[in-house]
Amino acid sequence: MAYPKEDLIKDLQKFSTVAERLDFFKNSKEKHSHLPVDTTEEVITSLQIPIDIYKLFFEQEENTAEFRFWFLQYNAKLIFEKVKRERSIDEKLLSPLRDPIIKGELKKIQNLEGTAEQLLLDGVIDIYAKEVHLQYQQEIEYLRIKANYYKSNVLPSIDWNQEVVRVYAIHIYLKEFLETELQQFTGDILDVIALEELEKEKAIPDNITDHTNLLGLHDDHGLAPYKENREQGLPIFKQSIILSLSSILQPYFSEQDFSFIELLFETAQNVQKKLVFLSEGNKLADVFWQLYENKLVFNCNKTQLEKWIATNFQYSERGKVKGFVPKYLNKIISTDHQTCKNPIFYIHNDFSSGEKLLKTT
Repeated sequence: MAYPKEDLIKDLQKFSTVAERLDFFKNSKEKHSHLPVDTTEEVITSLQIPIDIYKLFFEQEENTAEFRFWFLQYNAKLIFEKVKRERSIDEKLLSPLRDPIIKGELKKIQNLEGTAEQLLLDGVIDIYAKEVHLQYQQEIEYLRIKANYYKSNVLPSIDWNQEVVRVYAIHIYLKEFLETELQQFTGDILDVIALEELEKEKAIPDNITDHTNLLGLHDDHGLAPYKENREQGLPIFKQSIILSLSSILQPYFSEQDFSFIELLFETAQNVQKKLVFLSEGNKLADVFWQLYENKLVFNCNKTQLEKWIATNFQYSERGKVKGFVPKYLNKIISTDHQTCKNPIFYIHNDFSSGEKLLKTT
């Protein structure tokens, strides 16, 4: 592989769970994809892990639910791209009839989901039965995915051509992709589940007026007090990640600018004086792209998010402060996102808690 093997071994030893090691290995491969690859090296799994690395860090975990669930998600991503090609999705998105076409594709997905839930309600199928009724295999696998069945029950294998992988690709990744595309242009679809989760976890502090006091001390940025009701189009950052996100970004802002970061993520209210990100602009754009793709920021589409970034941030390149150009952000976030060579963090799906965690690289 392209990544220096000695460094890889040293880095993989830092992680305690197999999911974290797999995440790191995948991100390392993507980060060093521009380097030449040793084609003679023996690799294993769809992730193409060198056999010696696999034996050191993954072999003894290969029969665990955590290991196989990780590959279910990874392989489903690969199948998702295959399904998009099979259904000519990219071509359909360019059609003048794109919205009804997308709604039609979503309708097919929703029809199977509705059928599955009705079969469960009628007692026709049992998702915990050892043997799967072949007539209802897709419906059972969909319900198992919805019930997080494979987080604690070991998949038969990590092969990419299992029915459950295709079901996951369609009912998780393709469905999410189509909903995002529809929202991108129409704004019709809201992330209701994410909003409900936010309301559950958001405990508004009694001393909410403290935000106003803080603004009195730093009115040069003009941040508005925290608002519970957010107008459509302004990003909402998942409450549980705001503190860690702010902490990770701290080295990239001056002390004065950083004092507004956490509140900006809480309110999303535009600042009067843009905050200067002290590094390349693509790194900050990648931060917001990762958050959006992982549903850690919502209530807006990508175009609205790009506009919000350009309104509130600048970046410093070779000592010169520059503003974000809309085309620059659109290329990174919306059009043809390319993996950032040196991302600030990556997002890890924590197996034990079911939460998405920000991990520095």
